[in-house]
Amino acid sequence: MSDTRRVFLFSFHEHDWVGGIEDAESGEQMMLQIAASQNWEPYKDQGPQIADAHSDIEEFDALVECARQAIVDEYRLSEAVFQLPFEKLRRLMAEGGWEFAGGTFFEFEGNHNDTKIFAVLRKV
Repeated sequence: MSDTRRVFLFSFHEHDWVGGIEDAESGEQMMLQIAASQNWEPYKDQGPQIADAHSDIEEFDALVECARQAIVDEYRLSEAVFQLPFEKLRRLMAEGGWEFAGGTFFEFEGNHNDTKIFAVLRKV
């Protein structure tokens, strides 16, 4: 039986931001703008090993909570910044006939990572 899982990515692309971020308020506005304008995209690499590598979190609600803790509790950003990507993911799943099979969340790290959410979805 073939593996029907696909890896999707939502990134806030902090390393691509150019100017205009002078304080916490402008940073939050940028995050909110990206949350509203970005879409979930198929990750550039696919396959069973990639899907397995991005399936650390097995439950959808646990991935949502992980993102909420980082974005709202740690970053101190509005609920909308973390909710918008998951509203879009729910829509992608419903419209595409996908179910959640796993995910991972990566926090922003200075010179290394943008804030990224990976979702591994399986065709139903």
